[in-house]
Amino acid sequence: VIDSDGSATATDYGSSADMAVGTALVGAETVSPAAGVGAGTNNYCLYYYDADSSSSWTAGDDLVLDKNCNATASLVADLSGGDDDDGDGTNDDDVVLSDGGNGTDVTDGATLSQFVASDNVAFESAGTPGDYEDGEDVVQESYDGGTYSAAADTALVGSGTPTAGSAIVTTNPWASADVPVFFYDDGDNVWESGSDGIFTDDDQSGYYNGDKISSIVVQNIENALDDDISAIKIWQEDDTTAGFQASEDTLIGSDTSGAKWGQTISTGSAVVYTASSKDRIYVTVDIASGAINGRIIQAKIPVNGLQFVSTNDGPSDTQIVNPYTQTIISGISGAAVDNTAPSSSITDPADGARIDPGVDYTIQGTCSDEGGSSVMQVEISLDGGSTWHLTTPLQSTDSGFTWSYLWQSPQEGTYTLKTRATDWVGNTEIPGDGITVEVRELTCSDYTTEDECISAGCYWYEDACHSEEQVTEEEEEVEEEEEVEEEKPIEQMTAEELKAKIMEIQQKIIELLQQLIEMIKQQILELGG
Repeated sequence: VIDSDGSATATDYGSSADMAVGTALVGAETVSPAAGVGAGTNNYCLYYYDADSSSSWTAGDDLVLDKNCNATASLVADLSGGDDDDGDGTNDDDVVLSDGGNGTDVTDGATLSQFVASDNVAFESAGTPGDYEDGEDVVQESYDGGTYSAAADTALVGSGTPTAGSAIVTTNPWASADVPVFFYDDGDNVWESGSDGIFTDDDQSGYYNGDKISSIVVQNIENALDDDISAIKIWQEDDTTAGFQASEDTLIGSDTSGAKWGQTISTGSAVVYTASSKDRIYVTVDIASGAINGRIIQAKIPVNGLQFVSTNDGPSDTQIVNPYTQTIISGISGAAVDNTAPSSSITDPADGARIDPGVDYTIQGTCSDEGGSSVMQVEISLDGGSTWHLTTPLQSTDSGFTWSYLWQSPQEGTYTLKTRATDWVGNTEIPGDGITVEVRELTCSDYTTEDECISAGCYWYEDACHSEEQVTEEEEEVEEEEEVEEEKPIEQMTAEELKAKIMEIQQKIIELLQQLIEMIKQQILELGG
């Protein structure tokens, strides 16, 4: 700390207030501007005299305050002599705040140096924020420029003792090594030796394997009892086929005891990460031979029902409830058996709709199951049933479920969209005709109102939108006349062409005579009347 409260030496300057622990600091470089630039509202500037010519601040350098750092000031010490050495318009307005004690003192007229951020020098901000003011102490922070020192640095792990001044590696050279090294953070993004730890990622998974699931609790919020099931099983997704596949996914825990609902089921510390291909688990139940037909299962995981090796248990604030319900079909003679496939439909887009090409579109729909075992999944086909895609997990409603599918960047063309739903006992819907949609750019004929049509630069007539202007009958006649080809001269006609021309003229004469006769008749009738 550079004491500027007047208590240490006669060269200190300022008030008698000592800097308190926790006082806010401001970098000295912010009030050490280039010549010709003022600093803060009171125009104070902090400089230092580089006595050892090191081109940077060191503890032995004198600290100088220029109390009139205006637009004309230069980096020259104006300490005494009754003159204006720095050209700021005021004589002897610089003050030595601290004698560095290296035996070489700043003198009147000496060249001063500006602070930079790498000097790690700051002053307390006790008054006006960002301004240096009389009496505010100056400190040099403990950062040592990226080298080791026993005073500024703390050894966290390891048996070696660095040599003072040796370089500190700030990047992680182990990140791409055969066994990467990382540290586990307790959630505050700050290293704390009491709660964090440094580990080697032996399996190179990118995750801390201390967070393995150790157990799970499954409860039923409907009316199926322990006697209605013979086992609760926990499975881990192996990422081979989307959705639960008993033949592919891994059984990591089960409970076949008398009391099953609400009991803790050990998973044997299964490796289930929070953000990887193995982040999905499934819960299934086996129906007991003596189960009561019609009883319902709706599973939930209670608060802290997932137990982890690291005790980061969850869910921590609310239970997880399965949106699906399953009705037990016992299979006992005379009991109802679910042989009914579920149904599904597309609610958006509508049949015959147009979709913009190259723009992601969310297809939406509904599904339901009347058989009792409930819908397990819905698939969608964009090519009339040749290929199928799994939709998003279902969302429960009063009448069934809703689903959606993100159609990414559809290309121009005509598409037939179909869906099929599957229930939990394997009944799969036979797809219907589906809907047809066009993926193309918008045209004038797509607008259905006059305002939309005209705003798009199209033409509205005959209660429809057109891309071209309407042509009147008179305009059509003019166009027809313009299209009539020039007749061939008589002397150039063949005998057949000449004969046809004579017949055409005769026909026109007959038509004219008929028109004349009709006109005469009309006049006689009018005169007779």
